[in-house]
Amino acid sequence: MKTSEHNGEILAGVAKQEITPECPISMGGYGQRAGLLSNGVHDPLFTKALFLKQGENRLCIITADLISIPDAVFNRVLTFLMKEGKIDEKGLCISASHTHSGPDVEKSLIIASPTREYLEGLIDKMVLAAKEAAGKLQPVEVIIATGQANFQANRRSDVAEPLVDPRVLAVEFDHKEKHKPLAILFGVGCHAVCLGHDNLQISADYPGAAQAYLEKHLGVEAALFVNLTEGNIIPSTRPRFDSLDTRGYMGGTFEDSRTVGESLGLEVIEALRGSQTLDNPSLQSARRVISVKPSHAEMGAWSAWKNLLKERRIILEYLPGFRKATPFNLKPVYTLWRDASQVVIERNMDESEMRRLMSAVSRFLIMAMKLGNPSFRKPYSLAVQVIQLGDLRILTLPGEVLVEVGQEWQARNAPFGKQAFIFGLSNGFVGYLPHPDNFKEPEADFKYETIMNALEQNATVIVLNAATEMIQKGV
Repeated sequence: MKTSEHNGEILAGVAKQEITPECPISMGGYGQRAGLLSNGVHDPLFTKALFLKQGENRLCIITADLISIPDAVFNRVLTFLMKEGKIDEKGLCISASHTHSGPDVEKSLIIASPTREYLEGLIDKMVLAAKEAAGKLQPVEVIIATGQANFQANRRSDVAEPLVDPRVLAVEFDHKEKHKPLAILFGVGCHAVCLGHDNLQISADYPGAAQAYLEKHLGVEAALFVNLTEGNIIPSTRPRFDSLDTRGYMGGTFEDSRTVGESLGLEVIEALRGSQTLDNPSLQSARRVISVKPSHAEMGAWSAWKNLLKERRIILEYLPGFRKATPFNLKPVYTLWRDASQVVIERNMDESEMRRLMSAVSRFLIMAMKLGNPSFRKPYSLAVQVIQLGDLRILTLPGEVLVEVGQEWQARNAPFGKQAFIFGLSNGFVGYLPHPDNFKEPEADFKYETIMNALEQNATVIVLNAATEMIQKGV
């Protein structure tokens, strides 16, 4: 990616729109809530847009208090903004906070489909926020800083010092003339699961608390949160259970989300206080679409059926009523995760038995999706986007990125590794994105993130190779 030291000043504009559901709605993130609707609102949800322009380079970063960004939502927002000449195809990044207490926006076999009305309204509000931000451009100064989080835990590891990436990214955009903050873009890698699946109130979880804290204490028009390599990382407020275990995601309080969020917000402020304004940083973005194979690409339909039936036999040992599930009666499939989780609780299973049941459930769902949805059998067109702002090197990926992938991205960007970040849950959603090394870990076949991986095991290395080439060769 070619850069220039004299691209001119950076202009920025920000705007936000509320996207809180107006009525009870299916909630995303926990299969244990299948069949249930939200029963109230604890705190509002927002989509926010930060529009940046430097010379001919234009970049719009949209964040949303959502579990994920569906491919269709990203594509439609991109189409609208390109038609109006606001950006080109490499100039949009839409990123979800990954709150597990917001509306369901992904169609799946696990949880109910969202309402069409909510998705239509969501797209309209994202476009409106982007257009408003583009209409308020003004010269800004930029400060980039990194801090350290103290609330992360690795749910795939039970070693004394499990791997986490404690870095907190903080980017401040200041009015050039008024000399006060206009917007903050910040992030950390951690699941937004301070609240468990027994919560039925709409909430932005800790990312919402952090954004509210920064907007109040810094007086910025908008604080925008991006989740980084959170695929195997949870807040330390969560009890330490295996990632498949429903008992690790019960309980949790709004006080937990406020405490974690305000801790993050305070760390952003502290990091920025010790940093200097950048001297004429260059803004660049690039995008390339690559093809990756789906998981189990070598498996034909007959083998998938055999595997599905194998997992079904295990499930029937614990859920005899699941035999009612047929291609003409999918209700037991929609509630499978919920029903199996309830058995884990009722029987107070030890970890080995819990993994046997819940891994069978996970593999059954993967096989069912592979058989029932042609898109799970075809190569996936994955958009790789790289953004540079000064020495900051950002790779955006459409899924839940595990921390090991982020580590390799840092290593590939030496000597700028400390300022190399991955924005996960961005520009679409394909599921978990593990590193190939994660598949070599003990009992990887019985761990959620590697079972539910939707792409070939080498997918993230293919992506990192493409992104590295984009930076090195200016593609």
